[in-house]
Amino acid sequence: MADIKLVYFPVRARAEPLRMAFELSGKKYENVIIPSEKWAEEKANAPYGQLPYLVVKGKKYGESLALAGYVARECGLAGKTSEDAMRVTEVCSLIADLMTNMGKTQFETDEAKKLTLADLAAYDIVESLLKINADVLSAFPEVTKMRGKVEENPKMKAYLAKRPQTEF
Repeated sequence: MADIKLVYFPVRARAEPLRMAFELSGKKYENVIIPSEKWAEEKANAPYGQLPYLVVKGKKYGESLALAGYVARECGLAGKTSEDAMRVTEVCSLIADLMTNMGKTQFETDEAKKLTLADLAAYDIVESLLKINADVLSAFPEVTKMRGKVEENPKMKAYLAKRPQTEF
């Protein structure tokens, strides 16, 4: 039995980079899946009432970025220097912000809801990614929808039309 358990829903999302790190490094872990229909009864047992969480030698730890830092160090994927580790954390934090916004877009039920700064920040990074790879959104219809929501907003449409074209 592994000393580390990774507990999450039966999806990739926030747990997948952790699973990939364990697999890449060969570090033993147990991948514990909580089916959506069981989440209500399990939520009280999860740190901060959230997934994912890790169980390390019987103790539970939560918060995705804290877990990512721990797993990166344990798996030898945090870089060689403190500056490397800071860059790894910086990129992981950026991706977590993007995932949060994507989640809001995916689960938003009020189509008329106003844009947030998170929408605008996600739009901006997606525009940069599209310059690198025009097909980057092909597997992300909800992000494409969010992008359209920004571009269809009259104020944003006017701004984007007059905004100087830059590399990023």
